[in-house]
Amino acid sequence: MALMNGQEFAGGDRCHGQSPIHAIIGETESSATVILSRTTGPFKIPVISHSATCECLSNRIDYPSFFRTIASDYHQSRALAYIVKYFGWSWVGAVNSDNDYGNNGMAIFLKTAQEVGICVEYSVKFYRTEPEKLQKVVETMKRSTTKVVVAFLSRVEMINLLEQLSIQNITGLQVIGVEAWTTAKSLITPNSFRVLGGSLGFAVRKINTEGFSDYVIKAFWDTAFPCSQTGGNSPQDNLNCSRYKDLLVLKNYNEDVPEQRYASNVYKAVYAVAHSLHTLLKCKEQEGCETSLTIQPQQVVEALKKVNFSVKFGDHVRFDSTGATVAQYEVVNWQQDSDGSIQFKPVGYYDASLHPDQRFVVNTKNIIWAGGQMEKPRSVCSESCPPGTRKAAQKGRPVCCYNCIPCAEGEISNETEVMGIVLVFFSLFGVGLTALMAILFYSKKDTPIVKANNSELSFLLLFSLTLLGSTLGFSAVLGYIGLLAVLCFILAFLARKLPDNFNEAKFITFSMIIFCAVWITFIPAYTMIFAIEEINSNQMLLPNISFGYQIFDSCGSTLASMRSSMALINGQELTAEHTCSGKTAVKAIIGESESSSTIVLSRATGPFKIPVISHFATCACLSNRKQFPSFFRTIPSDYYQSRALAQLVKHFGWTWVGAVRSDNDYGNNGMANFVEIAEREGVCIEYSEAISRTNSKEKIAKVVEVIKKGTAKVLVAFLAQGEMDVLLEEIIRQNVTGLQWVGSESWITARYLATERVSKVLGGAVGFTISKSKIPGLKEFLLKVNPSQNPSNALLREFWEMTFGCRLSSTISSEYEKFCDGSENLSNVSNAFTDVSELRISNNVYKAVYAVAYALQNTIACKTSNSSYSENITCGNKDLMVSSQVLHSLQNVNFTMASGQTVYFDQNGNPMARYELINWQKNGAGETNFITVGHYDASLPSEQQFVMNSMNIIWEGDSYTKPSSVCSERCQPGFRQAVIKRRPVCCFECLRCPSGEISNTTDSAECVKCPLEYWSNENHSTCVLKKVEFLSFEENMGILLTAFSLTGVSLTIAVALVFYNFIDTPLVKASNAELSFLLLFSLAY
Repeated sequence: MALMNGQEFAGGDRCHGQSPIHAIIGETESSATVILSRTTGPFKIPVISHSATCECLSNRIDYPSFFRTIASDYHQSRALAYIVKYFGWSWVGAVNSDNDYGNNGMAIFLKTAQEVGICVEYSVKFYRTEPEKLQKVVETMKRSTTKVVVAFLSRVEMINLLEQLSIQNITGLQVIGVEAWTTAKSLITPNSFRVLGGSLGFAVRKINTEGFSDYVIKAFWDTAFPCSQTGGNSPQDNLNCSRYKDLLVLKNYNEDVPEQRYASNVYKAVYAVAHSLHTLLKCKEQEGCETSLTIQPQQVVEALKKVNFSVKFGDHVRFDSTGATVAQYEVVNWQQDSDGSIQFKPVGYYDASLHPDQRFVVNTKNIIWAGGQMEKPRSVCSESCPPGTRKAAQKGRPVCCYNCIPCAEGEISNETEVMGIVLVFFSLFGVGLTALMAILFYSKKDTPIVKANNSELSFLLLFSLTLLGSTLGFSAVLGYIGLLAVLCFILAFLARKLPDNFNEAKFITFSMIIFCAVWITFIPAYTMIFAIEEINSNQMLLPNISFGYQIFDSCGSTLASMRSSMALINGQELTAEHTCSGKTAVKAIIGESESSSTIVLSRATGPFKIPVISHFATCACLSNRKQFPSFFRTIPSDYYQSRALAQLVKHFGWTWVGAVRSDNDYGNNGMANFVEIAEREGVCIEYSEAISRTNSKEKIAKVVEVIKKGTAKVLVAFLAQGEMDVLLEEIIRQNVTGLQWVGSESWITARYLATERVSKVLGGAVGFTISKSKIPGLKEFLLKVNPSQNPSNALLREFWEMTFGCRLSSTISSEYEKFCDGSENLSNVSNAFTDVSELRISNNVYKAVYAVAYALQNTIACKTSNSSYSENITCGNKDLMVSSQVLHSLQNVNFTMASGQTVYFDQNGNPMARYELINWQKNGAGETNFITVGHYDASLPSEQQFVMNSMNIIWEGDSYTKPSSVCSERCQPGFRQAVIKRRPVCCFECLRCPSGEISNTTDSAECVKCPLEYWSNENHSTCVLKKVEFLSFEENMGILLTAFSLTGVSLTIAVALVFYNFIDTPLVKASNAELSFLLLFSLAY
């Protein structure tokens, strides 16, 4: 603020008429940079950060004048996932700072980790001022089984975490770090190496800036601290020296100069501004610069986009389309030297400017691992299953966690998790065996056996087998298949039909304009005016005090919100008369409608303690009292809506859903909470896409293609109305139907969407919305609205002309056929403005105005629940009232509206969460109505919060049958689940239990062997006693065995008779007649 207003900018006179600032270099932390960039953005002052890495700052819509000389965390987060994958760690923990830097960076890491097959055991976060959360984080880390932890923490949070880990003696973890703390000297303590020894992480490249070392040792001290020179004997010199005595101790200290990694980023930022000004001032080497030119900050912004130069240490400086430089990192390893000192040893690098195969290079031999070990640690949830066993999924656990169960009798498994090793081994073995056979065939080619085998054909087959085992042969086969696939795709593309029979974009846009002008702008604005006039005429509330107001239209733009907030803070044009002298007259602000705009507004007004009360901003991020200490709202936080949506999906048994969200604070925070709760409830997300209303048509079309190709029949749409409009436009163009939509409160009751064409897509949609209410007297007030009341209101004039199809001037254009003078009667028309049956958002505005009124009354009456607060404030005098007093009173308001609703705010400025469950249904006339089919009330016990009536729901396609949306159908008794590699736990195959094993429950993870005397039934669902079967004489086997038995007995008897008849012969006597008779008798028996 001081920089923009030119306050205390220089000791001399400031430039007249404008701020002297042309660029700002800073901030260091992402959250502070977000505030700085959003504050300076409307004034088009460029901000160049040397250390703020949050990917959120790459959004050119929210931060049009932001640049940085450090890479975005988009690259670092992905690089972290790649390094974890590279070392084979499939089971990791994650901890991050609970701020913009940590939340955005960790979100990208988790998404990339899931893509590459890494499972995250836990993901926890805390902020530096939250010791209770820190303790829970440490307890989670202590109980976990993973050996690897990814710490996406800023330096302060890392210091706090390190302290607690050292106190509780938690060691042996392989910590993977980020640039914020990996090379932080402040982390080096006597006990830190026990915890962080062997850590790996990415760091900003270390660059030696020529002349910098000499400057910081001598020149800097001589210019910035003159008292450091000897000879100063004046009293003023002695005063200066005593003031700087703590700093002067460091005068000759230069040990940390080699680790000044961010100094080069500041160096490049300064030169970037210099090159921009050099271009704008048309500087020439011999002629100098045109110093008479007036340079505006927005000119510097445009010039910065085009800078392209090299600094003297060789680095090339230019900014990409998001204002960032190319991503280049060192991979750093914490190692201890022989003298005991801790060093940050480079062991690799990551360079995003290189080819994808060459970006990540690491030298494993130079790494010292956790605990000073030379051997890389292992971190897996379950060990690889050896041959002879199979994987059995563990219910409710990630896909990396499974049991290894021996194969049943008659079944085998001959592969392990190391599939590549097995395939390579068998390929090489096959090639070797084939080559050996070829050599044998060649050496014995003249033998009859080789000739009989057609030696020419044999050699051809052997050669083919050898080639197929090679990379060339495999690539040839794969290339052929790929060519066929490409040709098939081209034919399918050429044969497609485009259902583009009318301009749906024009239809939706026209409807949207009418709706936004009436429902979003008019009704809430005039509801506020109605409430203020009602309060001013109420002698019981603020007697003898008149409420004043000023309405600003931000047009849904964060930049316009910032300008409006500045005008309110400065008191510009607040009233027609002069403003109160010495301070701003505004005591509270009601707004904004969108979460992103509200964040900008709240961050701008927060330092001045001006309360902001939103009627429609639902982002859970606004509940952070540290970042938004003066924010309140009369609409529930999305923390509750996200949970309610997850419970709704679980209630209907939809375990396989798609998700699409707005790519802003509202959508990203709401969807993140939904995904977290849904996965905890056993729901799998097939895809999660983000869109913005300003995305190109190609980008929107790609998202719709993902939705179209998805197998999930349920789509959760956490979208603001702007994004819902552009998505529906493309959905209708591609004729995507058959989806069960689950919506958020932003669009589920948007009347302008309930048209016949849109209903073909959204018919049967369900979703939560805030409760509706009636406001006595509002309809009569709205019917009295007239342009003559406020002739300068351009929006009211446009609304009037659109409603009555006329012009409020004597000039008739071809677009309108008649002239109107403002005497028309609104009671004769029926539109969204006069329809007060669905008052949801307007009711929130109504409550917000009354909350401010009660807060003012309590402030004037000196009512406060905190006696210590009232000691140092002036109360009872409305002329001396300040906004901070109203802020404190707002936190304690508790009153009941005429409708019976109780209004109060919790410690985070939120009201109690109550929602209605809405279902899109058609009435007899074919019109879409929003029918209430359930309720969600967070104030009730958990088992009573969600109540609904499924019997009254009409589903997608006007069906009375609830749709099913699962990745795999449930496994019936007699079958077991078999995990599908690299698919979510909701996706599995159902394999029949082998003979002798059963499963008697649905979705059984394994089959159970029957006891020895039992056997499985035909369905393999229960064990039954084995049947004792006897051989029958009528069966073939019985006849055959009987015949053989009788033949054997007959031959034995015949031999016995022969022996007996010739018993006295020498041959029988020599055969030991007694023993022979005994044997023959035994055989016959």
